[in-house]
Amino acid sequence: MKYSVIGGNYAFMPIECILENRNITKELFNLDKSVVEDYNNYDNVQEGIELLMKHIGNKSKILIIVDSDVDGLTSSSMFYNYLKEIYPDIDIAYKLHTGKQHGLSEDIIVEDNINLVVLPDASSNDFKQHKDLKDRGIDVLVIDHHLCDEGYSPYAVVINNQLSKNVINKNLSGAGVVYKFLKALDDYLFENKADKYLDLVALGNVADVMDLHEKETRYFVYEGINNVNNLFIKALLEDNAYDLEGKYNIDKIGWTIAPKLNGTIRSGTVIEKANMFKAFISDDYKFCLETAKKCKSAKARQDRAVKKAMAEIIETIEISDDDKCLMIQSDILATNHTGLVAGKLASKYGLPTLIYRESKDGNIGGSARGIESVSNDFRQDLLDSGEILWANGHESAYGFSLPKDNLNKLKEYLNTTYKDKVISNDTEYEVDFDLSIDELDIDFINEIAQLENEWGNKINAPLIHISNIELELDETCIKAKTNIVFYPNYIKFIKKFATNVLKETLINKVVTVDIIGKCTIDNYNGNGQIEIVDIEIVK
Repeated sequence: MKYSVIGGNYAFMPIECILENRNITKELFNLDKSVVEDYNNYDNVQEGIELLMKHIGNKSKILIIVDSDVDGLTSSSMFYNYLKEIYPDIDIAYKLHTGKQHGLSEDIIVEDNINLVVLPDASSNDFKQHKDLKDRGIDVLVIDHHLCDEGYSPYAVVINNQLSKNVINKNLSGAGVVYKFLKALDDYLFENKADKYLDLVALGNVADVMDLHEKETRYFVYEGINNVNNLFIKALLEDNAYDLEGKYNIDKIGWTIAPKLNGTIRSGTVIEKANMFKAFISDDYKFCLETAKKCKSAKARQDRAVKKAMAEIIETIEISDDDKCLMIQSDILATNHTGLVAGKLASKYGLPTLIYRESKDGNIGGSARGIESVSNDFRQDLLDSGEILWANGHESAYGFSLPKDNLNKLKEYLNTTYKDKVISNDTEYEVDFDLSIDELDIDFINEIAQLENEWGNKINAPLIHISNIELELDETCIKAKTNIVFYPNYIKFIKKFATNVLKETLINKVVTVDIIGKCTIDNYNGNGQIEIVDIEIVK
């Protein structure tokens, strides 16, 4: 088990040590609305309102394109729900992508009777499609947060925090930018309705892994988590109650709720995906709860499919000492799973990863996932190579396309760019404290556990390396069939979802172990506990 201590390791002041290690202060955990940025800092907000109100006044047909990720779902449902609440008779419809496409992709057909297309969380880069729609007399409103290298589209009204020079907060997802637009609409219409959708803002931002060092984004997330109004979010919380353990926080959104939604986007049927969006805009709780259960089933199907595809792909991978990135052609992998598998392979091998297939246009394209230890901006590295046609998305997670003949040149460029990087797929934990079991006490654990709701989205939960734990466990230590629980020094340690191999290794044996763990609250009694992240038998 490899680990390194981040900073001072002074356990007598645990919170101060943890904050110092992350270069943050407690102020970040106690925010108020004073951190909220003025929506007037966003370019084109007034133009967007005037465009929308013109079409509402003309009783136009409005079409929302729902982008195919959690941020897209939340962004579009906010926009739809807000307008339907104020204008119940508005002629507004929506379309979903057939798969994991984004923006005005080829699967989206805009009929001639549409007057305004609205694209929350997408389409800043779709200049050609904007022009095609404008030439047909169809207006386009883009409310987005994705990077766009070409600036503003001249054929659409684009509201985008990345392009707005006066905007301070670039770490706000599409749902956040839509919320800004709705706050502006509130003022224009003398309404006060946008804040009720902060639960969707929180879900979208956490699912899109926005950096929660950003005070405004963090404040919105706090407000949304603490004030859940959307019936579908409530249904998701009920259906996933066991895994949530009575907690709804940043970590639980990222690891329990968002994966169910993403699993449905990638692996759900057309009906399941349509019903998922309907649930976000529904006032029928029974339907929402049924849909939440379907999302769980879709996620399970995805997990089985990805596990099978991963095993087949791994058998084909050959890595030389000079390879500083993985480039994998895979025709067996479902298109909707490409990004997910690329991320898993990047983590497994410690290498930036591109998975591609041939496109209809004769080029190749797919999904890319970066590794922070190798590159802080893997997308920009591809753009700098001069070998690709486009790379759209985030710095370390995006889609790309390039001419087939450029593939080897791109690989040579990346290998050269990263030649001095040390590549390792061994997990090395960064811990805040290195203690023996005799140095650990419940007051220390309780103090840290009280902050468990604060961690996630670029602010890592504090970890502890605990050594010299002597164990003699029997079958009574196995709880709920999957968890191992034991109490050295009267402190609860729990390993959730323990494998059969681990059970066989520990149960009915006398062993000494070292543990990497984190402090959490035991939902059953409110006390602190050590949740085991990794465990190693030392003798």
